[in-house]
Amino acid sequence: MSSQVLGPGGGRRPAPTLAMKVEPDAAAFAVFESELAPGAPGPAPHRHLVDDEAFYVLAGSVAFLLDGEVTTCGPGSCVLVPRGVAHGFANPSAEPARVLVVTTPGATRLVEGLHALRRRGAGPEEIADLYRHHDTELVAMPSGSPR
Repeated sequence: MSSQVLGPGGGRRPAPTLAMKVEPDAAAFAVFESELAPGAPGPAPHRHLVDDEAFYVLAGSVAFLLDGEVTTCGPGSCVLVPRGVAHGFANPSAEPARVLVVTTPGATRLVEGLHALRRRGAGPEEIADLYRHHDTELVAMPSGSPR
């Protein structure tokens, strides 16, 4: 492993709203910055079976759904989502939001895959297959949950 320094705005961009800060193969963890447009629904509620995630809100407002409970977090908030916890997130506000995500490498690969499938206009079954491939379950959550 080698040291790395990225300046502001640095990192590989696998999608317009993602900037990889620590690549999944560079360490035992990965780091990426994600931008959420105003009103962005975020990913479908899901549960990682082998991956852990932590979200640090850099700007804006992000609603996190954690095991059925919604908590809205502003800048400086940190949310830990251990493997096995059903979760989702969304940007409920009229302003953009940004989060820094620290995760195990598998979750980063899932996020990149989801962005690639969405760009191609993939259907729900192909998206569900990608989640399964990355040891992640889609879960039904109560109505009114961020999504």
